[in-house]
Amino acid sequence: MTTRRLFLKYTGGGMAVAVATPAFALANAPHTGGRPSADSFKLGLAGFNFLHFKLEQALEMMKKVDVHSLCIKDFHLPLTSTAEQVAAFHETLKNAGVTGYAVGPIYMKSPAEIDNAFDYARRVGVKLMIGIPNPEDLPYVEKKVKESDIRFAIHNHGPDGLGYPNAVTIYGLIKNLDPRVGICLDIGHDIRYGNDPIADMKKYAPEFLISTSKT
Repeated sequence: MTTRRLFLKYTGGGMAVAVATPAFALANAPHTGGRPSADSFKLGLAGFNFLHFKLEQALEMMKKVDVHSLCIKDFHLPLTSTAEQVAAFHETLKNAGVTGYAVGPIYMKSPAEIDNAFDYARRVGVKLMIGIPNPEDLPYVEKKVKESDIRFAIHNHGPDGLGYPNAVTIYGLIKNLDPRVGICLDIGHDIRYGNDPIADMKKYAPEFLISTSKT
């Protein structure tokens, strides 16, 4: 199993990392209403790393760095994928020794798009979604989370992040929502904003930090 230290050695720190902390380790576990335990950790890769690569190329790169968990992006598995296409996609991942643990980031600008995103996550068979909804639609997101038991991590995007520039802003919006609504702390964008991502992780994990990434 690749550790964070070995992964960064292999890649020179140049590849983006999506670390589900702690959501990945419990992605398919039953929930009891609280947040996952703080010590659950596995290393994975954000599908967005492979924007300019076909799935087979992406899986080959993952093999080289010995990472076996992938956050699925819709340019590899479109939101409109049929059950047959989803099954074929998972078979391709399985043959490469990779598990798709989450989907996203997915932008959603209306309740209808939120419905589509949750339906997509359900069909893909994951229990974690990285999402960027309109802030005013968060009560509806919470409703969908309660109905589906799919965790929802909101992605910060730095100075140009519109409604979600940093973890502080996200926290203010979700602190009173269902505990399965949390933060996807993008370390790169946090630095771009001028924040200290280590301090933010210490502050918001484990209560609100569902996933982290570095771009």
